[in-house]
Amino acid sequence: MVIGAMGGTSVYAEGGSDKNVADVSGYLVFPPFHLLGSLTSYFYRRFTGNSWEPTVYLGLANLVVMGWLCLYAKQKDSGLLTYVLSGMAVFLVFASGASLHVLGIRTIPMPDALLSKLPFFANVRTPSRAIVFAYLFLAVGIGHATSLVWQHRHRLPIRWGLVAVAGLMVLDFYPFRLLMTPVSCPPGLTLIRNDPELDFGILNLPGDYIANNASMLQQTCHGRPIVQGETSRHVAVTLQDRVERQNLQTQRLQLAAAKVKYIVISPFFRRQDDYSRTYPIVYSDRDVTILRVY
Repeated sequence: MVIGAMGGTSVYAEGGSDKNVADVSGYLVFPPFHLLGSLTSYFYRRFTGNSWEPTVYLGLANLVVMGWLCLYAKQKDSGLLTYVLSGMAVFLVFASGASLHVLGIRTIPMPDALLSKLPFFANVRTPSRAIVFAYLFLAVGIGHATSLVWQHRHRLPIRWGLVAVAGLMVLDFYPFRLLMTPVSCPPGLTLIRNDPELDFGILNLPGDYIANNASMLQQTCHGRPIVQGETSRHVAVTLQDRVERQNLQTQRLQLAAAKVKYIVISPFFRRQDDYSRTYPIVYSDRDVTILRVY
């Protein structure tokens, strides 16, 4: 990537520094998979960015413990407490992106607005992920509070209080209603996997972000190279950029020259009939339609 940038190739993807960010409300609002997430779904619908990026929940149980540490135990080790709070603050600022978001509304500019214009830092398109570093400092603070209370564990109320708080912390972060996507290989991909030819590739259609991720998953079923996929940075011109999309006869010659032997079409692809008239169908069911290029 560095070599490409030195040669004049643009290695910076557009957007993200003020979209995939931590919303201030997200620190306190239950995320979608929380036990009480249904109560706060309205707020998450207002946040910007991908549905998973605004999840920056700090945990109400954690914040209560930190509040106790600040109010009643700060004299025990004020230096450590200052270190924890300062570290959290720094990375919460970074996670906010180019401007401070409150319920999806952009407010005051943040330091990321400058950083996103600088070399290297301009590659950061998901500032909200800096929240993991804030979590590390938060963990130190929680550990410090626990160590202070642990000194009085011989007292029964303190012992039960530790158990109760630990239980609340687990419940506060345990993922409820988290559905797992069932993964299975469409039977038609067996045809591609068992093809005796070794040196050929696959074109999957359609080619949008979600479909490209699905294509990479399907690649585990047939093990063949694919034309389209998703990478963090696209720094070279590939067949994906050059392939003809309107004239299918020209496209077929182009794909054959590149040794793309099959086209795997999702049922949701709108131009499926156009392709079926140009390329012979070798397999079709409700999951995939497979066309042969050569």
